[in-house]
Amino acid sequence: MDWNCPPFHERLHELLDKYHGNITAELTIRKIVSGLNSGNLQIAIYDLTYEKVYFAYGIRDANGHAVNAYTRPYISLDLKQIFGHKNE
Repeated sequence: MDWNCPPFHERLHELLDKYHGNITAELTIRKIVSGLNSGNLQIAIYDLTYEKVYFAYGIRDANGHAVNAYTRPYISLDLKQIFGHKNE
């Protein structure tokens, strides 16, 4: 999707306005991304406060049907744990 999509912008604005001041990674996954029905191939959400990243990928099921990324489980990575080690 490109960013020149007025209906998408309007819906995104509605959701960001509704949750303003309370947006977390979990809320973004549960309410914002799913409310937009956006993310058929890949979704990545970066939580800079807690230094985590959440991502999900779209797939084709056994019957060849597309399963959108926003409907699939998210994988969480703790960036402090991954990048917080000093080389010895």
